[in-house]
Amino acid sequence: MKKLWSSMVLILVAALATFGCGGNGTDNGSNDNTPPVIETVTPADGAEGVSISSKVWVEFSEPMDTETTEAAFSLESSAGTVTGSFTWADANMVFNPSPALVADLLYTITVGTDATDENGNPLETELLSSFRTGYVFGVVSVTPADQATDIPTITTVEITFSDEMNTASAEAAFALDSDVGSESGTFSWVDDSMTFTPDTAILNATDYIISVDRAAQDRYGNHLPESFSSTFKTGMLAPELSGTAVGPTPTWTWSAPPDCTGYRYQLDGQ
Repeated sequence: MKKLWSSMVLILVAALATFGCGGNGTDNGSNDNTPPVIETVTPADGAEGVSISSKVWVEFSEPMDTETTEAAFSLESSAGTVTGSFTWADANMVFNPSPALVADLLYTITVGTDATDENGNPLETELLSSFRTGYVFGVVSVTPADQATDIPTITTVEITFSDEMNTASAEAAFALDSDVGSESGTFSWVDDSMTFTPDTAILNATDYIISVDRAAQDRYGNHLPESFSSTFKTGMLAPELSGTAVGPTPTWTWSAPPDCTGYRYQLDGQ
């Protein structure tokens, strides 16, 4: 009996050594001291032509502490630090830039060693990874807007491009046309925006077409991928007549230029 009791004590001691002292039994993770590593990053390091609407995906070797990992993350370019929001899927962190990325720009992804896993182990090695967005060349905006109506006859046309232009080629490729013909005018530039000012007021109640031919080139000599066009219509705004008809020489003043084609006026009693 004494021998049996001794055997039971030995078994109990062995069990405590195995399960109570972090041996080969089940581990609840509290003693995990293995540092996490980054397994993949998207866009990949050195990637070119990345879409400006892309998100950044970082896959870790194990679930991470979201707060410390997000704080250790940054996405930067020469324009500054990119803002955005985070989502998680298991051990994958997704960063969604807002606003979208800028075309033809180098970006650097950083995840510092302050990022920790769920057990507080810091990232083994800091991540530094870079990619470049694709080059998107074209017309970004036009004023008057496409299909706008009731545009004043004294107006300008402003076109903003996605990059710095060869101004001479852009001006030569531009036209403002109606059924009557093309408008002449002068150009001015502010950064990537070209403004065309007609020499005179354009026609009332007339459809106009703004166009920029493919011959327009950016600073690198690239042509527009396709010709650009936009339309607008001027308003029917009749000029007002004011003055006096007293005396042998009546005096009248028009509120608009004397070119009143398409209008017919009759002065009561005159």
